[in-house]
Amino acid sequence: MHNIFFYILFGVLTLFFLYFFATTKLTILANRIFPSRNAATSHIYWIYRNKWLIRLTDRQAVISAILLFQYNKLVNRIVDELRHSMLQGKNVMQASCAFGDVTPKIVSECIRQEVKDIVITDINDNELLHIRSKLGDNQKHCRFLKEDTLYMQHEDNTFDVVIMFFLLHELPNEKKYRALEEAARVLRPGGKLIIGEFHKPKPFVLKVLGWIYFNTFEPYALQVWENENPSRILKENIKADWDIKTETCFFDNYQTIMATKK
Repeated sequence: MHNIFFYILFGVLTLFFLYFFATTKLTILANRIFPSRNAATSHIYWIYRNKWLIRLTDRQAVISAILLFQYNKLVNRIVDELRHSMLQGKNVMQASCAFGDVTPKIVSECIRQEVKDIVITDINDNELLHIRSKLGDNQKHCRFLKEDTLYMQHEDNTFDVVIMFFLLHELPNEKKYRALEEAARVLRPGGKLIIGEFHKPKPFVLKVLGWIYFNTFEPYALQVWENENPSRILKENIKADWDIKTETCFFDNYQTIMATKK
């Protein structure tokens, strides 16, 4: 009986590994062999492009497990920050869609506070269609824009809040800088950039496991630990003054950044 359970568990974990490797890291390898004509989307994993893969993967239990069951804590921290902000009549943007229930919770809080303009952007049409299906009736309160986070269509000083939830670790390192530059550009003085991301953990075992995980599935993520940490980029490379507050959780493995543009 124990042997059967072991084989089933081993099979499930193997399929899990192969699925995520094929839909993430293999994308990069394939693009190196067969370069995409569209350089703007060549870094995007298949798991975020194909509508069937999006629907298959975007399960709350799966996403929570990938983030070591810290997902709800991170989302709640972001929503709490919105809840304690004075957002009535203001403009809020979520730059790039995200798996899980983070967007429905953000939109619900914005509706409760009577936000003037709720904008959700993504470079992928299938992500925008998927997020609409998760919002239900609340989608009528939002604007959905197909937009590259690196080249936003909006004028300077448009938004009071810009949210990036686990976006930066999926961008090649040079594009991390560009995404933050654009977020700073469209953010009004006094506005707030809210970021949820990975962070370099303290325990050695988590550093080793994180290094293995990132190099296997998400090779763009490792630099978030060091040179491309969002807080460091904002302080040293973005032409704006910032009041930055960073909170970490789960042995510093994850972070939420609340950066107010002065």
